Amino acid sequence: MRMYSLEGLIHAMLKGRKKLECPETEDFCIYTDLNFFVKEMGMENTVFWLDIVALVGTLVLFRAGSYYLLRQRLSPNKTFLALQYIGRFIKSHLGITR
Repeated sequence: MRMYSLEGLIHAMLKGRKKLECPETEDFCIYTDLNFFVKEMGMENTVFWLDIVALVGTLVLFRAGSYYLLRQRLSPNKTFLALQYIGRFIKSHLGITR
């Protein structure tokens, strides 16, 4: 996840911008060309919309999973109850505690 968010942020902020000015007090400025910086970071071939789709997809997946688990916690169906019983059985017979 961090890869998609970092790539999207760098692409949105730095890609295609003009060169920065180097102060006269500095002898050498390596990252005045932001496209060079993006290339050095290995992100020159990123697809911005792919990063956005991956982040939104992950958000939807986690929200849906959280909703399902919360709903099962409040009113469990038979499958979820069976999983709880199996988990308790395994914990009691293998000596696993929280």
